[in-house]
Amino acid sequence: MYKKTAEDNQEYVAKVTGNLLDITFNNEDWEFVQNECLRNIEKNECLDIVRLSITCLGHIARIHNCIDKEKVLSILAEKINEKELSGFVDDALDDIEQFAANVTLDDIKKFSNLNRK
Repeated sequence: MYKKTAEDNQEYVAKVTGNLLDITFNNEDWEFVQNECLRNIEKNECLDIVRLSITCLGHIARIHNCIDKEKVLSILAEKINEKELSGFVDDALDDIEQFAANVTLDDIKKFSNLNRK
C-alpha cells in the first residue's frame, strides 16, 4: 500500500513533514490542520508522512482540546490494524482520549473496537 519511503524522495518528505509540523504547531485553524492530516492519511503513499499525520492528530487534540470526533476516529479505526501504523494510531488515540474535551474513553473504545482484530 505504501510505495514511497523517506529514502525514495527525501526532499519531498522533508517538505511535506516540515509543512505539516509547522501548521500543526502554528496554525490556529485546527479544523484545517486536521483535514490536512486526514487527507494525508487517506491519500498519501509515503509511510513517514502517514505516520506523522496520525501523530499530528494527537497533537491537535493536545493543543486545541478538540477534534472532529466522527471524522478522526473513523479514519483511525480504519488504520488500527495496519501493522505499520497501529502503534501510531494507539498513541494518537491516547492523546485524543486524554486531551480532546469532546471525546470520551467510550468513544475511543467504540471506534477502535469496531475494526481491531
